Amino acid sequence: MLIPIVCISLLAYADSVLPSAYDVVIHEIMPRPSPVVGLPPCEYIELRNRSNHMVQLQDWRIAVNKREVTLPAYTLLPDSLVVLCGAAAADSAGIHNIMGIGRFPVLPDDSGLVVLYNNSRKVIHAVAYNPSWYGVSRNGKAGYSLEMADANCPCTGKSAWNAAPGSPGRYNTSVVTVAGFSGPDLYYAAVTDSQQLSICFNMAIDSVTAGDPARYQLSGNRITGATVLPPLFNTVRLQTASPLQPGNTYIITTKGITDCLQKHTGIKTAIALALPQLPTPQD
Repeated sequence: MLIPIVCISLLAYADSVLPSAYDVVIHEIMPRPSPVVGLPPCEYIELRNRSNHMVQLQDWRIAVNKREVTLPAYTLLPDSLVVLCGAAAADSAGIHNIMGIGRFPVLPDDSGLVVLYNNSRKVIHAVAYNPSWYGVSRNGKAGYSLEMADANCPCTGKSAWNAAPGSPGRYNTSVVTVAGFSGPDLYYAAVTDSQQLSICFNMAIDSVTAGDPARYQLSGNRITGATVLPPLFNTVRLQTASPLQPGNTYIITTKGITDCLQKHTGIKTAIALALPQLPTPQD
C-alpha cells in the first residue's frame, strides 16, 4: 500500500508548474479575531489557487510587514483553498485544508502589508489592508475577517474586498462581481533627487507596460528609465535625462498604463511635481 501513496505524492509534485503572479492569491485575512463572531479566536490567512494547475507551496513564504515564515510542503489543487495559522490554532478550526505554522507572523489589527512569495522569492500577491477596507459600518470591527469579494480582480485593492463574519477554508460568503471600477489612476508624485522621481498609483499595475519609459512624458525634460517597485507594484521609480531645476514645476503624464487585467483609464493620468528647496527667512 505504500507504493500508490508515494506515486500519488510524486505525481502531484511533478504536475505542479511554476506559477505566475496572481495565480495564487491572498483570499481572506483575519486580523482581529476577538471578540469572536462564530469562529475560534485565531488569526489566519487564507490562500486560493486561481489557476487551472496544481501549485506546490513548499519553501514559499508569507510575510506580514517585516516578519515572514517559510511554508511547508502542500499541494494546492486548482481552484482550491488552504488556511495558514499558528501551529496551536490549527486543531481548533475544525477544517481539513489548514496548515499550522510555527512562529506564524502576527497580523496587525488596523493596517498591515501581507506578501506571498514563491520559492524563488518572486512576489505572487500582496495586499496592504487598513481600517477603511472594513467599510463605514464595520470600520475595524473585531471578529470580522476581510474577504476578497471578487477573485477575478486580484490587483484592484480595497474595491475587491469586504468585511464578513469569515469562512476559513470555504469559498467566501461576500462574493460579488466588481464591475465598473476604473483602471489605475495617478495618486501622487514625489522627487527623490534631482534626476529621480517616483509616482504612485491607486492600485497594482502591469509591470511590463509600466516599465516602459516611453509610457511617460515629463514637461521640460525626458524619462529615460522606469522601474516598477515590489511588493505592491503600485509605485514606479523614474529616471530623468537631465537634472530637474529648482523653482520649476513639472508635469508628469502617463500613457496606456494598465492594471493586471490590462484595464487602463484616462481619468487621472497627469500630476504636477517640483524639486523641493530649502526655505529662506519669511518664505
